[in-house]
Amino acid sequence: MAAAYAALVSFFNNLDQIHNHPRFSASFDPYQTESLRAHIDFFLDFVERYNIDGGMSRGVQELRSQIVRAAHEAEDITESHIVNQILPESAEISDVRLHHRCLFGLQKVIQDMDSIKDKVLKIKEEESGFNYQKPPNSTPPTTTEQNRMVGFENELMQLKDVLIGQQSSRQIISIVGMGGTGKTTLAKYVYQDSLTMHHFDQRAWATISQEYDVRDIFLQLLSVAEGTLDDLRDRLYKKLFGRRYLIILDDVWSTEVWDSIRPFFPDNGDGSRIILTTRLSNMAPQLCSICIRINFLDENESWNLFCQKIFGQEDCPVELEGIGKKIAKQCKGLPLSIVVIGGLLKKSHRTEEYWPLTKT
Repeated sequence: MAAAYAALVSFFNNLDQIHNHPRFSASFDPYQTESLRAHIDFFLDFVERYNIDGGMSRGVQELRSQIVRAAHEAEDITESHIVNQILPESAEISDVRLHHRCLFGLQKVIQDMDSIKDKVLKIKEEESGFNYQKPPNSTPPTTTEQNRMVGFENELMQLKDVLIGQQSSRQIISIVGMGGTGKTTLAKYVYQDSLTMHHFDQRAWATISQEYDVRDIFLQLLSVAEGTLDDLRDRLYKKLFGRRYLIILDDVWSTEVWDSIRPFFPDNGDGSRIILTTRLSNMAPQLCSICIRINFLDENESWNLFCQKIFGQEDCPVELEGIGKKIAKQCKGLPLSIVVIGGLLKKSHRTEEYWPLTKT
């Protein structure tokens, strides 16, 4: 299960970061990315929610192996596509050819995932040992790496101080920055932090985006699959009333959406907190009393994140430092770019012969 879960979460996080980056998200077919998200959600649910009595059947083991292969293949294609945009692999290959290569590659993966999904559904019907319940996709998947927040140490400390601080009234905090700068990553980090989990009685996460549905937001926050809007509003208010809670509203694009849900977050005078992530700097002061701004990484921070992603606790080999620093600099301070390229190079041969693909 661990291998399948890790592969799915890794790719899910990549899709999440791509979605929040205006340049990269525009270079992928939206129908394909939505299809991939739906498949990953389905497979995550499969590896997490099925309880099997008497051991795991051979059929389930094989399906999990197929899921791992499909997730890795999809991640390789998306990462390579982003790398080709940041660091063109060849001046002779046109943008159209690169786009078609990605388009056709992902379409094949989606077809493979369709086939795997059909097998999962068939086994679900045949295997009586399964206990299956499908929750809505609200809470962000747990990260598989406990990475330090390279370049965001001060912002992380500031955010934790506000979350666990002595201010008893409900506080609303905004994390503001351009797409790909790490807003969602920072929010996810504190949401999953053990101190945060112990400090708050209730935690909930909802992803908003530009095109939102108010009812869907309440469904996410309550982790339920159905209910009328009036019923959901009432249930949320009652669930949070009298309890210290942490709410994350990720990717907020307008004051209107906040105005429509704000009355249902009670101020219990017990230190409850609401975090909004947004790329609209002019909107944050209207919504929040505390604003944390995420800036681009400097060269030092970019290099440290690059090394951490590829080498972990080890040092970068001396022979790769020169070209490695050039690659990190070309990412222009965007954590997403560094993480994607670092993830691709981590899987490669760590030699000068392979890394020159970055030279223009």
